[in-house]
Amino acid sequence: MIRENNQPTYEKLLDLSPDVLCSVNEEGIFVTVSAAARELWGYEPRELVGTSYFRLLPEPQHPKALSLEQRLRNGSPQLKISLDFLHKSGSLVPATWSAQWEAQTGLMYCVARAAGDATEKMALQKMLVEEKVTAQKEISKAIISTQEKERGEIGKELHDNINQLLTTAKLCMENTFLFPDQRDLFARKSVDLVQTAIREIQALSRRWVGPSLQELSLKAALTELVGQYRALNRFRVEEFYSFCESALDKELKINLYRMVQEQLNNTLKYARASRVQLSLVGDARRLRLVIEDDGVGFDPPASPKGLGLANIRNRAALFRGKAVISSSAGKGCRLEVVFPQPGVASLSLPA
Repeated sequence: MIRENNQPTYEKLLDLSPDVLCSVNEEGIFVTVSAAARELWGYEPRELVGTSYFRLLPEPQHPKALSLEQRLRNGSPQLKISLDFLHKSGSLVPATWSAQWEAQTGLMYCVARAAGDATEKMALQKMLVEEKVTAQKEISKAIISTQEKERGEIGKELHDNINQLLTTAKLCMENTFLFPDQRDLFARKSVDLVQTAIREIQALSRRWVGPSLQELSLKAALTELVGQYRALNRFRVEEFYSFCESALDKELKINLYRMVQEQLNNTLKYARASRVQLSLVGDARRLRLVIEDDGVGFDPPASPKGLGLANIRNRAALFRGKAVISSSAGKGCRLEVVFPQPGVASLSLPA
């Protein structure tokens, strides 16, 4: 689903619906449009977002649509009418237009369905809505869990490392008054400790805030990230990238970056690996991320929750992707995440 301003949205999950799912603001401007617009109206969703939905209606249909809007804003529940829409080719497309007004968001949520046998489509729509609610619950749980984990790790870093550095620096500063003959020694030690704390804070900021993908390409951001792990001299990293940067939206790029960061962090903490291979390769149908190490491995069904594997799977699911973990004791670990490219309805992904 395309959204105005390209903001993150769980409505991407509804792009599998054969009906057009969209939202319209108070000025009649499309805010979101699902992929089914291609089939029903002949337009790409991005061509419609930010434009008036009246462009799709012949002028004689305008009063009917305006009347429905007015009734919804006056408190009517969900309403459905029949409208003739204008296809991009210029032909008329008879369809039903179901709408519901949400005062809290100031948006009208609509479903456009081609005229015909609606029973099967209604059943499918119900199923998709139920799947969306279930997915949203799972994603919300994963987000909350991830946030709590991140807060805990940041707190631990601040308390166990940076706080100790600053406390020691404070003691050194106090000693400059208690031991005047060693003032220069304690002053230099204080400066060194404060500089170390600054470097630790900068490293913590880079780790949790991440790069601005408006300033860096995804490849450059990943190369910079890998460089941070190389600097630790814990394992070698081999990189290979071959994908079209412009084909990826900003949210997918950020999630790819976070998945790589999560898995490299898992490798650093648990794998005891000497070599890691990272590849991100895309073609016309799919985008494939693979991270493989030669570490001690583990049993995926019995792996600790702290490994963050559920978080990687949930990030992948937001973009119709699938993450598969392959590992066994002494055999290393392989993470493979596959996404269908924009415009590809579905793929036969690994089990």
